[in-house]
Amino acid sequence: MNYCNLTISIDDETSIMEAVCQCFDSETKNLMIDDKYLSDDFFDLKTGLAGICMQKFINYGIKAAVVLNSYDRVNERFSELILELNKRDDFKFFNTLVEAQNHFDLTH
Repeated sequence: MNYCNLTISIDDETSIMEAVCQCFDSETKNLMIDDKYLSDDFFDLKTGLAGICMQKFINYGIKAAVVLNSYDRVNERFSELILELNKRDDFKFFNTLVEAQNHFDLTH
């Protein structure tokens, strides 16, 4: 396995840095994120949490794959962000765990 699974909730800048540390402790720069670990604030672009998270991950060279199990918390603006992010390789959203795993397999 060439990634680590996020095991904490992302709800503030401190938890973002804990996620970065979790990757480094696992000796990988690939992070698998189940959407259950993303707070409602992450999906609310007005809070800036998603932007801070993405910037921190990019700064530390972390590639993230988010498994989006439900679109219940995704509004139109966030959907547009997902479309833009999925054009890149450093922070992508997937509908299934298998798709996310394949992404990491293909990037290494």
